Amino acid sequence: MKKNRQQRSSKNPRAKRLNFLLECAFKIFPKSPKLAHFYLNSCTNLAESYEIDLERNFKTCGYCNNLLIPAQNAQVRVVIRKQLPKDCFFKEKVRRKEYKNFVVWTCKV
Repeated sequence: MKKNRQQRSSKNPRAKRLNFLLECAFKIFPKSPKLAHFYLNSCTNLAESYEIDLERNFKTCGYCNNLLIPAQNAQVRVVIRKQLPKDCFFKEKVRRKEYKNFVVWTCKV
């Protein structure tokens, strides 16, 4: 059975603590990336223990779990998928698959 997970709200004191840790991580990052990494890890660990879902409006590295901020410690690029030639015989089969562009984040650390 899945446990009911709470949403972050401004009235919940636990959610206020998580918001504070996230804000601290973003503000302290230019001066001390290691401290920002610590704040982010403590925030995610607390969210798991409190069973609260974090709004993922920030990016983290999948390998080192650092906070990714474009042009400071991350490179962001758009990968464009090639389209099929107009005279392709398999157009009907390929139309089912959606060829979309996507964004790639790369950690510089």
